[in-house]
Amino acid sequence: MTTSELDRRVGSRVRQALAARAISQAVLGASLHRSQGWISRRLRGDPGFTLAELSSIAMVLDVELDFFTGRLADVSVRAGEEAS
Repeated sequence: MTTSELDRRVGSRVRQALAARAISQAVLGASLHRSQGWISRRLRGDPGFTLAELSSIAMVLDVELDFFTGRLADVSVRAGEEAS
């Protein structure tokens, strides 16, 4: 699995959390002092969120950081091992 695939997967999980809480990208952006465009680009993985940004988003959405990142590292490692 490539980094961009991981970034898109994390973005998908952030979108799931936003939808579950009926929070818009604009509201999330305002909470993080960022524009809606900034949020939108990162949700697409262009570029992906940093761990610090995901931590802030987790706090705003009241979820564990693991909700966004859980098992992604394991998937990445296994994909790397299969490529070897």
